[in-house]
Amino acid sequence: MELFGRYILQTQEIVDNKSFNTANKVIDSAADLNDVFYVFVDLMTTQMSEFQERDSVNVNKFCGFGGSSYIKLPYFIEKKKAVVNVHNQE
Repeated sequence: MELFGRYILQTQEIVDNKSFNTANKVIDSAADLNDVFYVFVDLMTTQMSEFQERDSVNVNKFCGFGGSSYIKLPYFIEKKKAVVNVHNQE
């Protein structure tokens, strides 16, 4: 199940849509839909509360790719002079 919510940061007039979801679950004819629904509501409420407690800021670590080899361009690309093929020093 997935829930979309619109969050508004009024002090900076920022509006952002966020989604919260649960793991997939098989629901068959023997399942009690009320129980499934209340478990969903509890999970979504917990996720939304945790999001709000983090001040609505997501921080991700970026690990850039390092160059480590040089590959000569095919002649038909090289003669067009449209691509810069940089030689690195590693």
